[in-house]
Amino acid sequence: MSSHSIFTIIGWIGAFLGLPGTVVQYRRVLKDGVEGISQATWMMFAYMCIYWIAYGIAIHSWVVIMGSLIVFPFQLLVISHLSPMKHLKTLIGTGAFIFVCAWIPAMSWGWSAGVYGTGIAMVINRMPQLIELIRVKHVLGVSASSWAIGSFGSLLWTMYYTNERMWAAFFATLGAGIVNVLIMSLTIWRHHQVAAEEKLIAAT
Repeated sequence: MSSHSIFTIIGWIGAFLGLPGTVVQYRRVLKDGVEGISQATWMMFAYMCIYWIAYGIAIHSWVVIMGSLIVFPFQLLVISHLSPMKHLKTLIGTGAFIFVCAWIPAMSWGWSAGVYGTGIAMVINRMPQLIELIRVKHVLGVSASSWAIGSFGSLLWTMYYTNERMWAAFFATLGAGIVNVLIMSLTIWRHHQVAAEEKLIAAT
């Protein structure tokens, strides 16, 4: 098996790895509610999925297309529980933000420019979730395993993009992956804090 084939398989694993992570988060929402989940983060996830799908079509890459297409429905399910129609300002604002970061550069300078812009948006869009985790102690609705899967998926994607010499996508994914790790670590810490407090209360 050639090295190209190996990295193509890695890319497909990265593509399908996004599905269980998003499903885990959706199941967490059904079980524990939306406490601690950032509306802005998940709305931007969905908007960026649309761009990545379009980018995959433009470069004729089924790996890139499926990486977003298979998670998109579950992202919409998570968003549906965040009552987006009651938060139209966030819905419209996040859409406008992604349009400025991704679509305008793509229309002006090409798809790679849009990917770099998307990379900036991918980092920024995770910041509300990071801030929410810093601000609120009780974040039962946030799934640490979902962000862990996302972190590992980012690693696989960076390996795939390196082999394909898709440097715009590489740097975009690398930045997002670093923030994924931070969110995962902070979520684990918050869950541990809550569990310790509940254990202390039960003991008294």
